[in-house]
Amino acid sequence: MHTLHILDGERRIPYLRGVLVHTLIQRGLKLADARRVTNDVDRVLVGRAGETILKKDLVAVVRQAVEKRLGDRYGNDYAFLDELTSTIFVEQNGSSSPFSKGILTQSLQATGLEPNVAYDVSRNIESQLVEKQRRNISRSEVRLLTLKVLREQYGEVYAERYRVWREFENIARPLIILIGGPTGAGKTSLGIEMAHRLGITRVISTDSIRQIMRLMFSLELLPSIHSSSYDAWKQLTTPLSMNADPVIEGFREQVIRVSVGTRAIIDRAIEENVSMVLDGVHVVPGFIDLEPYRNKAYVFTLMVSTLDEERFKHRFISRQEATVSRPVHKYLANMDSILKIQNYVLSMAEQHGAPIVDNLSFDETVAEALRLIGDFLSREEAFKVKKVRREALEVKRQMSDVRPET
Repeated sequence: MHTLHILDGERRIPYLRGVLVHTLIQRGLKLADARRVTNDVDRVLVGRAGETILKKDLVAVVRQAVEKRLGDRYGNDYAFLDELTSTIFVEQNGSSSPFSKGILTQSLQATGLEPNVAYDVSRNIESQLVEKQRRNISRSEVRLLTLKVLREQYGEVYAERYRVWREFENIARPLIILIGGPTGAGKTSLGIEMAHRLGITRVISTDSIRQIMRLMFSLELLPSIHSSSYDAWKQLTTPLSMNADPVIEGFREQVIRVSVGTRAIIDRAIEENVSMVLDGVHVVPGFIDLEPYRNKAYVFTLMVSTLDEERFKHRFISRQEATVSRPVHKYLANMDSILKIQNYVLSMAEQHGAPIVDNLSFDETVAEALRLIGDFLSREEAFKVKKVRREALEVKRQMSDVRPET
Protein backbone atom coordinates (compact mmCIF):
# COMPACT_ATOMS: atom_id res chain seq x y z
CA MET A 1 0.00 0.00 0.00
CA HIS A 2 1.47 3.38 -1.03
CA THR A 3 1.58 6.14 1.59
CA LEU A 4 2.09 9.87 1.31
CA HIS A 5 5.30 10.92 3.09
CA ILE A 6 6.41 14.25 4.57
CA LEU A 7 9.98 15.48 4.16
CA ASP A 8 11.06 17.30 7.34
CA GLY A 9 14.70 18.24 6.88
CA GLU A 10 16.45 14.91 6.53
CA ARG A 11 13.55 12.98 8.02
CA ARG A 12 10.98 11.28 5.80
CA ILE A 13 7.88 10.36 7.78
CA PRO A 14 4.46 9.01 6.76
CA TYR A 15 1.46 11.34 6.73
CA LEU A 16 -1.05 10.14 9.34
CA ARG A 17 -4.38 11.91 9.84
CA GLY A 18 -4.46 10.93 13.52
CA VAL A 19 -1.16 12.68 14.11
CA LEU A 20 -2.41 15.83 12.36
CA VAL A 21 -5.59 15.86 14.47
CA HIS A 22 -3.52 15.51 17.65
CA THR A 23 -1.11 18.24 16.53
CA LEU A 24 -3.94 20.69 15.81
CA ILE A 25 -5.47 20.00 19.23
CA GLN A 26 -2.09 20.69 20.84
CA ARG A 27 -2.02 24.01 18.96
CA GLY A 28 -5.31 25.06 20.53
CA LEU A 29 -8.09 23.76 18.24
CA LYS A 30 -11.03 21.88 19.69
CA LEU A 31 -11.37 18.22 18.77
CA ALA A 32 -14.32 18.72 16.40
CA ASP A 33 -12.55 21.58 14.58
CA ALA A 34 -9.31 19.61 14.32
CA ARG A 35 -11.16 16.69 12.73
CA ARG A 36 -12.98 18.91 10.23
CA VAL A 37 -9.73 20.60 9.19
CA THR A 38 -8.00 17.22 8.81
CA ASN A 39 -10.85 15.97 6.62
CA ASP A 40 -10.39 19.02 4.39
CA VAL A 41 -6.63 18.38 4.21
CA ASP A 42 -7.28 14.75 3.28
CA ARG A 43 -9.45 15.87 0.36
CA VAL A 44 -6.65 18.10 -0.93
CA LEU A 45 -4.05 15.35 -0.62
CA VAL A 46 -6.17 12.55 -2.10
CA GLY A 47 -4.50 10.92 -5.05
CA ARG A 48 -0.96 11.73 -3.85
CA ALA A 49 -0.27 8.36 -2.21
CA GLY A 50 3.31 7.28 -2.81
CA GLU A 51 4.53 10.87 -3.20
CA THR A 52 6.63 12.99 -0.86
CA ILE A 53 5.56 16.48 0.25
CA LEU A 54 7.72 19.10 1.95
CA LYS A 55 6.63 19.93 5.48
CA LYS A 56 6.30 23.63 4.65
CA ASP A 57 3.95 22.73 1.81
CA LEU A 58 1.83 20.62 4.15
CA VAL A 59 1.68 23.53 6.61
CA ALA A 60 0.42 25.75 3.76
CA VAL A 61 -2.35 23.22 2.98
CA VAL A 62 -3.32 23.04 6.65
CA ARG A 63 -3.33 26.83 6.99
CA GLN A 64 -5.63 27.19 3.99
CA ALA A 65 -7.96 24.53 5.37
CA VAL A 66 -8.09 26.23 8.79
CA GLU A 67 -8.80 29.67 7.32
CA LYS A 68 -11.50 28.31 5.01
CA ARG A 69 -13.15 26.06 7.57
CA LEU A 70 -12.94 28.16 10.74
CA GLY A 71 -12.92 31.75 9.50
CA ASP A 72 -12.32 34.08 12.44
CA ARG A 73 -13.30 31.55 15.10
CA TYR A 74 -9.77 31.67 16.50
CA GLY A 75 -9.33 35.42 16.12
CA ASN A 76 -8.41 35.24 12.44
CA ASP A 77 -4.80 34.79 13.53
CA TYR A 78 -3.35 31.45 12.55
CA ALA A 79 0.26 32.12 13.43
CA PHE A 80 0.05 29.06 15.69
CA LEU A 81 0.29 26.92 12.54
CA ASP A 82 3.86 28.11 12.14
CA GLU A 83 4.62 25.98 15.20
CA LEU A 84 4.40 22.94 12.95
CA THR A 85 7.88 24.03 11.87
CA SER A 86 8.91 25.54 15.22
CA THR A 87 12.63 26.04 15.85
CA ILE A 88 12.24 26.55 19.62
CA PHE A 89 12.35 23.35 21.65
CA VAL A 90 11.28 22.88 25.26
CA GLU A 91 13.35 20.36 27.23
CA GLN A 92 12.26 18.27 30.18
CA ASN A 93 13.61 15.03 31.65
CA GLY A 94 16.04 14.48 28.80
CA SER A 95 13.48 14.89 26.00
CA SER A 96 12.37 17.89 23.98
CA SER A 97 9.29 19.01 22.07
CA PRO A 98 8.49 22.08 19.95
CA PHE A 99 7.38 25.16 21.87
CA SER A 100 3.62 25.42 21.42
CA LYS A 101 1.61 28.58 21.94
CA GLY A 102 -1.51 26.40 21.77
CA ILE A 103 -0.47 24.25 24.73
CA LEU A 104 0.69 27.27 26.73
CA THR A 105 -2.55 29.10 25.89
CA GLN A 106 -4.59 26.18 27.21
CA SER A 107 -2.57 26.24 30.44
CA LEU A 108 -3.14 29.97 30.80
CA GLN A 109 -6.88 29.62 30.27
CA ALA A 110 -6.98 27.56 33.46
CA THR A 111 -6.22 30.80 35.34
CA GLY A 112 -9.47 32.36 34.10
CA LEU A 113 -7.91 34.43 31.32
CA GLU A 114 -10.05 34.75 28.18
CA PRO A 115 -8.75 32.62 25.27
CA ASN A 116 -7.66 35.61 23.17
CA VAL A 117 -5.87 37.18 26.15
CA ALA A 118 -4.17 33.88 27.00
CA TYR A 119 -3.01 33.59 23.39
CA ASP A 120 -1.58 37.12 23.48
CA VAL A 121 0.45 36.18 26.57
CA SER A 122 1.73 33.05 24.81
CA ARG A 123 2.70 35.08 21.76
CA ASN A 124 4.47 37.60 24.01
CA ILE A 125 6.51 34.81 25.58
CA GLU A 126 7.40 33.34 22.19
CA SER A 127 8.50 36.78 20.97
CA GLN A 128 10.82 37.15 23.95
CA LEU A 129 12.38 33.76 23.24
CA VAL A 130 12.84 34.61 19.57
CA GLU A 131 14.32 38.00 20.44
CA LYS A 132 16.83 36.33 22.78
CA GLN A 133 17.60 33.80 20.01
CA ARG A 134 16.70 30.87 22.23
CA ARG A 135 16.67 27.53 20.45
CA ASN A 136 16.41 25.31 23.51
CA ILE A 137 14.80 26.17 26.83
CA SER A 138 13.80 24.12 29.85
CA ARG A 139 10.16 23.79 30.82
CA SER A 140 10.91 25.35 34.20
CA GLU A 141 12.33 28.44 32.46
CA VAL A 142 9.18 28.72 30.34
CA ARG A 143 7.06 28.60 33.47
CA LEU A 144 9.19 31.19 35.26
CA LEU A 145 8.95 33.49 32.26
CA THR A 146 5.19 32.96 32.14
CA LEU A 147 4.89 33.86 35.82
CA LYS A 148 6.92 37.01 35.22
CA VAL A 149 4.73 38.11 32.28
CA LEU A 150 1.51 37.40 34.19
CA ARG A 151 2.69 39.37 37.23
CA GLU A 152 3.73 42.34 35.11
CA GLN A 153 0.63 42.44 32.91
CA TYR A 154 -2.22 40.98 34.99
CA GLY A 155 -1.10 41.01 38.60
CA GLU A 156 -0.22 38.55 41.32
CA VAL A 157 -3.67 36.87 41.38
CA TYR A 158 -3.35 35.43 37.86
CA ALA A 159 0.29 34.54 38.42
CA GLU A 160 -0.64 32.65 41.58
CA ARG A 161 -3.41 30.76 39.79
CA TYR A 162 -0.96 29.74 37.06
CA ARG A 163 1.52 28.55 39.68
CA VAL A 164 -1.20 26.54 41.40
CA TRP A 165 -2.20 24.74 38.18
CA ARG A 166 1.39 23.96 37.30
CA GLU A 167 2.01 22.55 40.78
CA PHE A 168 -1.18 20.53 40.48
CA GLU A 169 0.44 18.54 37.67
CA ASN A 170 2.85 17.10 40.24
CA ILE A 171 0.25 16.32 42.91
CA ALA A 172 -0.73 12.68 43.34
CA ARG A 173 -4.41 13.34 44.07
CA PRO A 174 -7.01 13.72 41.30
CA LEU A 175 -9.29 16.72 40.89
CA ILE A 176 -13.01 15.91 40.94
CA ILE A 177 -15.21 18.77 39.71
CA LEU A 178 -18.92 18.42 40.50
CA ILE A 179 -21.26 20.77 38.61
CA GLY A 180 -24.90 20.97 39.65
CA GLY A 181 -27.91 23.08 38.79
CA PRO A 182 -31.43 22.77 37.36
CA THR A 183 -32.35 21.37 33.96
CA GLY A 184 -31.25 23.74 31.18
CA ALA A 185 -28.85 25.86 33.25
CA GLY A 186 -25.87 24.99 31.01
CA LYS A 187 -24.09 22.45 33.24
CA THR A 188 -22.98 20.05 30.50
CA SER A 189 -21.65 22.74 28.17
CA LEU A 190 -19.73 24.28 31.05
CA GLY A 191 -18.33 20.92 32.13
CA ILE A 192 -17.11 20.03 28.63
CA GLU A 193 -15.44 23.42 28.16
CA MET A 194 -13.77 23.31 31.56
CA ALA A 195 -12.50 19.80 30.94
CA HIS A 196 -11.03 20.96 27.62
CA ARG A 197 -9.22 23.90 29.19
CA LEU A 198 -7.93 21.87 32.13
CA GLY A 199 -6.88 18.87 30.08
CA ILE A 200 -9.32 16.54 31.87
CA THR A 201 -10.37 13.62 29.69
CA ARG A 202 -13.15 12.10 31.79
CA VAL A 203 -16.51 13.89 31.65
CA ILE A 204 -19.64 12.17 32.95
CA SER A 205 -23.26 13.23 33.43
CA THR A 206 -25.53 12.04 36.22
CA ASP A 207 -28.19 11.54 33.53
CA SER A 208 -25.97 8.74 32.17
CA ILE A 209 -25.78 7.23 35.65
CA ARG A 210 -29.57 7.42 35.96
CA GLN A 211 -30.01 5.81 32.54
CA ILE A 212 -27.84 2.87 33.54
CA MET A 213 -29.79 2.50 36.77
CA ARG A 214 -33.07 2.53 34.80
CA LEU A 215 -31.83 -0.48 32.82
CA MET A 216 -30.95 -2.29 36.03
CA PHE A 217 -34.00 -1.44 38.14
CA SER A 218 -37.58 -1.67 36.88
CA LEU A 219 -40.22 0.99 37.31
CA GLU A 220 -41.92 -1.14 39.96
CA LEU A 221 -38.70 -1.59 41.96
CA LEU A 222 -37.29 1.98 41.79
CA PRO A 223 -39.96 4.29 40.35
CA SER A 224 -38.27 7.64 41.14
CA ILE A 225 -35.47 7.21 38.57
CA HIS A 226 -37.87 6.55 35.68
CA SER A 227 -39.02 10.16 35.35
CA SER A 228 -37.39 13.51 34.66
CA SER A 229 -36.19 15.47 37.69
CA TYR A 230 -39.05 17.94 37.44
CA ASP A 231 -41.84 15.35 37.35
CA ALA A 232 -40.35 12.65 39.59
CA TRP A 233 -43.04 13.61 42.10
CA LYS A 234 -45.55 11.70 39.97
CA GLN A 235 -43.79 8.46 41.00
CA LEU A 236 -43.92 9.07 44.75
CA THR A 237 -45.46 6.13 46.60
CA THR A 238 -45.32 7.38 50.17
CA PRO A 239 -47.69 10.00 51.61
CA LEU A 240 -46.35 13.52 52.06
CA SER A 241 -46.50 15.69 55.16
CA MET A 242 -48.98 18.54 55.11
CA ASN A 243 -46.49 21.30 54.19
CA ALA A 244 -44.29 19.28 51.85
CA ASP A 245 -43.91 20.35 48.21
CA PRO A 246 -44.40 17.23 46.03
CA VAL A 247 -42.05 18.60 43.32
CA ILE A 248 -39.18 18.99 45.78
CA GLU A 249 -39.90 15.71 47.56
CA GLY A 250 -39.95 13.81 44.26
CA PHE A 251 -36.71 15.50 43.20
CA ARG A 252 -35.04 14.70 46.54
CA GLU A 253 -36.07 11.05 46.24
CA GLN A 254 -34.50 10.85 42.77
CA VAL A 255 -31.29 12.56 43.90
CA ILE A 256 -30.94 10.13 46.81
CA ARG A 257 -31.19 7.15 44.44
CA VAL A 258 -28.86 8.53 41.75
CA SER A 259 -26.32 9.60 44.39
CA VAL A 260 -25.56 5.92 44.97
CA GLY A 261 -24.24 5.69 41.40
CA THR A 262 -22.56 9.10 41.67
CA ARG A 263 -20.56 7.98 44.69
CA ALA A 264 -19.51 4.85 42.83
CA ILE A 265 -18.24 6.93 39.89
CA ILE A 266 -16.29 9.23 42.23
CA ASP A 267 -14.83 6.24 44.09
CA ARG A 268 -13.72 4.70 40.80
CA ALA A 269 -12.05 7.90 39.59
CA ILE A 270 -10.14 8.21 42.87
CA GLU A 271 -9.14 4.55 42.75
CA GLU A 272 -7.75 5.07 39.24
CA ASN A 273 -6.25 8.45 40.24
CA VAL A 274 -8.01 10.15 37.32
CA SER A 275 -9.34 13.70 37.38
CA MET A 276 -12.97 14.01 36.33
CA VAL A 277 -15.79 16.45 35.63
CA LEU A 278 -19.21 15.18 36.72
CA ASP A 279 -22.26 17.30 35.98
CA GLY A 280 -25.97 16.92 36.44
CA VAL A 281 -29.13 18.05 38.18
CA HIS A 282 -28.49 15.32 40.75
CA VAL A 283 -25.34 17.06 42.01
CA VAL A 284 -26.82 18.71 45.09
CA PRO A 285 -24.65 19.79 48.05
CA GLY A 286 -25.38 17.79 51.18
CA PHE A 287 -26.54 14.58 49.51
CA ILE A 288 -23.05 13.06 49.31
CA ASP A 289 -20.67 13.20 52.27
CA LEU A 290 -17.42 14.51 50.78
CA GLU A 291 -15.43 14.25 54.02
CA PRO A 292 -14.13 10.70 53.30
CA TYR A 293 -12.52 12.06 50.11
CA ARG A 294 -10.63 14.89 51.84
CA ASN A 295 -7.25 13.12 51.89
CA LYS A 296 -7.79 11.23 48.63
CA ALA A 297 -8.81 13.88 46.10
CA TYR A 298 -9.55 17.56 45.61
CA VAL A 299 -13.34 17.65 45.27
CA PHE A 300 -14.83 20.95 44.14
CA THR A 301 -18.58 21.55 43.88
CA LEU A 302 -20.02 24.35 41.74
CA MET A 303 -23.66 25.24 41.17
CA VAL A 304 -24.87 26.81 37.91
CA SER A 305 -28.05 28.85 37.77
CA THR A 306 -30.07 31.07 35.44
CA LEU A 307 -31.88 33.56 37.62
CA ASP A 308 -33.51 35.51 34.78
CA GLU A 309 -36.69 33.54 33.95
CA GLU A 310 -37.02 34.89 30.39
CA ARG A 311 -33.38 34.07 29.65
CA PHE A 312 -33.98 30.62 31.10
CA LYS A 313 -36.91 30.01 28.75
CA HIS A 314 -34.90 31.24 25.77
CA ARG A 315 -32.14 28.74 26.62
CA PHE A 316 -34.60 25.87 26.22
CA ILE A 317 -35.59 27.22 22.81
CA SER A 318 -31.91 27.39 21.82
CA ARG A 319 -31.39 23.80 23.00
CA GLN A 320 -34.20 22.59 20.75
CA GLU A 321 -32.61 24.33 17.76
CA ALA A 322 -29.36 22.50 18.47
CA THR A 323 -30.87 19.14 19.47
CA VAL A 324 -34.20 18.13 17.94
CA SER A 325 -34.60 15.33 20.48
CA ARG A 326 -35.26 17.92 23.21
CA PRO A 327 -38.75 19.34 22.50
CA VAL A 328 -39.02 22.78 24.06
CA HIS A 329 -42.71 22.47 24.95
CA LYS A 330 -41.96 19.77 27.51
CA TYR A 331 -39.60 22.06 29.43
CA LEU A 332 -41.72 25.18 29.15
CA ALA A 333 -44.77 23.28 30.39
CA ASN A 334 -42.78 22.30 33.50
CA MET A 335 -41.06 25.66 33.98
CA ASP A 336 -42.61 26.25 37.40
CA SER A 337 -41.26 22.93 38.66
CA ILE A 338 -37.82 23.58 37.17
CA LEU A 339 -37.67 26.97 38.90
CA LYS A 340 -38.72 25.37 42.20
CA ILE A 341 -35.87 22.89 41.86
CA GLN A 342 -33.45 25.71 41.07
CA ASN A 343 -34.47 27.56 44.22
CA TYR A 344 -34.04 24.38 46.24
CA VAL A 345 -30.59 23.43 44.95
CA LEU A 346 -29.35 27.02 45.35
CA SER A 347 -30.57 27.05 48.94
CA MET A 348 -28.67 23.80 49.53
CA ALA A 349 -25.58 25.36 47.94
CA GLU A 350 -25.77 28.34 50.29
CA GLN A 351 -26.32 26.05 53.26
CA HIS A 352 -23.22 23.97 52.44
CA GLY A 353 -20.98 26.77 51.18
CA ALA A 354 -20.84 25.73 47.52
CA PRO A 355 -20.20 28.65 45.11
CA ILE A 356 -22.94 29.67 42.65
CA VAL A 357 -22.48 31.21 39.21
CA ASP A 358 -25.32 32.88 37.30
CA ASN A 359 -24.89 31.72 33.70
CA LEU A 360 -25.59 34.99 31.89
CA SER A 361 -22.63 34.80 29.48
CA PHE A 362 -21.07 31.43 28.74
CA ASP A 363 -17.51 32.77 28.33
CA GLU A 364 -17.75 34.75 31.56
CA THR A 365 -19.20 31.72 33.35
CA VAL A 366 -16.31 29.53 32.20
CA ALA A 367 -13.76 32.13 33.29
CA GLU A 368 -15.43 32.57 36.68
CA ALA A 369 -15.64 28.80 37.24
CA LEU A 370 -11.93 28.42 36.48
CA ARG A 371 -11.09 31.27 38.83
CA LEU A 372 -13.15 29.66 41.60
CA ILE A 373 -11.42 26.30 41.15
CA GLY A 374 -7.99 27.93 41.12
CA ASP A 375 -8.79 29.82 44.31
CA PHE A 376 -10.12 26.61 45.89
CA LEU A 377 -6.89 24.77 45.14
CA SER A 378 -4.75 27.65 46.40
CA ARG A 379 -6.51 27.37 49.77
CA GLU A 380 -5.68 23.69 50.07
CA GLU A 381 -2.69 22.89 52.26
CA ALA A 382 -0.61 21.45 49.41
CA PHE A 383 -0.99 24.68 47.46
CA LYS A 384 -0.32 27.24 50.21
CA VAL A 385 1.72 30.17 48.93
CA LYS A 386 5.30 29.67 50.12
CA LYS A 387 8.25 32.00 49.77
CA VAL A 388 6.65 34.19 47.10
CA ARG A 389 9.34 36.83 47.42
CA ARG A 390 12.11 34.29 46.88
CA GLU A 391 10.30 32.90 43.84
CA ALA A 392 10.02 36.42 42.40
CA LEU A 393 13.73 36.98 42.95
CA GLU A 394 14.46 33.63 41.30
CA VAL A 395 12.44 34.67 38.25
CA LYS A 396 14.36 37.91 38.01
CA ARG A 397 17.72 36.17 38.42
CA GLN A 398 17.07 33.44 35.86
CA MET A 399 15.72 35.82 33.25
CA SER A 400 18.67 38.16 33.69
CA ASP A 401 21.01 35.21 33.22
CA VAL A 402 19.48 34.30 29.84
CA ARG A 403 22.06 34.78 27.11
CA PRO A 404 21.57 34.42 23.35
CA GLU A 405 22.83 31.07 22.14
CA THR A 406 25.36 30.93 19.38
